[in-house]
Amino acid sequence: MSIEICGDGCIPGAQLTVELGLLTPGSSSAIWDLDLWNTGFWGTGAVRTDVSQYVRAVSTDRQFTNQMRDWSAGSVQIVLHNRDGRFSPDNLEPTAPYVAAGLTGIRPGCPIWVTMTYAGTSYPIFTGYANKWLEGWALHSPADGDAYMTVSGYDDWGRIGRVKKKVPIAPIGDGDTYGQRVARILASAGFTGPTVIDVGETTMIGTDLSQEPVSELGKVAQSEGAGAAIWAEADGSIVAKGRYSLIEDLRSSVVQVQFGDSPGDIPWIDIITAPVSDDGIVNRAVYARTGGIEQEYSDPRSIALYGQCDDPDSPSDLLCETDGQVAAVAQWAVMVGKDPESRVEAITLNPRVDLTTIMPVVLYLKIRDLVAVRLVPPSATGHVFYRRCFVSGLSFDIAGNNMTVKVSLETATAYARFAGSLWDSARWGANDVDADGSLWFV
Repeated sequence: MSIEICGDGCIPGAQLTVELGLLTPGSSSAIWDLDLWNTGFWGTGAVRTDVSQYVRAVSTDRQFTNQMRDWSAGSVQIVLHNRDGRFSPDNLEPTAPYVAAGLTGIRPGCPIWVTMTYAGTSYPIFTGYANKWLEGWALHSPADGDAYMTVSGYDDWGRIGRVKKKVPIAPIGDGDTYGQRVARILASAGFTGPTVIDVGETTMIGTDLSQEPVSELGKVAQSEGAGAAIWAEADGSIVAKGRYSLIEDLRSSVVQVQFGDSPGDIPWIDIITAPVSDDGIVNRAVYARTGGIEQEYSDPRSIALYGQCDDPDSPSDLLCETDGQVAAVAQWAVMVGKDPESRVEAITLNPRVDLTTIMPVVLYLKIRDLVAVRLVPPSATGHVFYRRCFVSGLSFDIAGNNMTVKVSLETATAYARFAGSLWDSARWGANDVDADGSLWFV
């Protein structure tokens, strides 16, 4: 039974559905005649159970860090009514709704699905697993007061992150494409869910699969080059995008929505901007692969303007098969990092400001979508603050009949120049400063 969010009695709101994978009396799992049978597990297992009617609040947080290079495990927190003790882990009464043959479904590891439905279309907000159940009481007295349960969880990235160092095997996978290596590591970590994986540009040296999967996946993305990223989507899939995806994928190269304060723009209730600075400039990169020779690429013009700004990572253990691939990764890092950026860090939206306009937008947005932010300063005559940004994070806070959504952002300016390159339009310029010029990259 879903609950309505942001409705006002006249205009229908969105429907929030929260489901947990719980045991029920009809899903007796892991038992055989009240005991284990040859240490095996019997029964149908946990059932996807709608607990929406007990939900008081939901908050989710899913985002990249380090300029969209590293995915932080997504998190969810759900506050549930618990006055009848149905969500208490120590409630093993036979009549309890989530108890089967003395076992309770209230456990760490049970699946979580959070979905929003608006205008007949459903959108996944979070998919993951519970890792904590915290019982609480307020104004407590016998048969009176309040009781609630706070369920915390993480996404599949958090679950993969619990897999630590493994016993090395004989190295395998020489010549793996970027996509093949990602798939190999995910399988080694036990991930069996859906995937969306690019082939990529880089081929890899062999792996003994002994590293922590999250760490090795990070190194694989770094070896593919700037713009490559691996993350857990809201629907539970693992997505791995290649080096040029930010200029080739439609949702990352064409503005999906414009936020602003002018007619036709999507309004925000808060905006966080960052100063124009030399933070993040990379105009010299010295990279090397394991067993290879260091490769250097720099941009003299950027160095003359801003001073030498080396990549702070400067990896010497990339997994690329050849030094030529390393040189291409170094060149691309400089080409997209050589100039300072005026950044918008985040905007916060409240769909109730204009439900029919804003709600579909916040539910449609996905990680790495290209958006525009436009602001007309109060004293401006000709100047308009305009930035193209990638969505680097989405966080939902839902309580009562209200919802706010924080959209974290990273600059898309450098990538937009390449996405709009004119190399295939029969117009040729002298250099990459010429507005009609082609932009060349490897």
